[in-house]
Amino acid sequence: MRTQKIAIIGLGLIGGSMGLLLRRRKAEYEVIGLSRSQEKLNRAREIGVIDWGSVVPEDVLTKADLVV
Repeated sequence: MRTQKIAIIGLGLIGGSMGLLLRRRKAEYEVIGLSRSQEKLNRAREIGVIDWGSVVPEDVLTKADLVV
């Protein structure tokens, strides 16, 4: 079974909380972030909210199984 890829649009309070929740549940998901700010993407990656992310919507949305 392949890993589900979940894209989170926006990594503020709500999006960041969703990413952290997925991590705490030890779920087998690849969490992808989409943000307008590269700095927010870098910080989210550092603290474990996302696996990777981009500021380019097509980079994220074309790879996701579920978009939030």
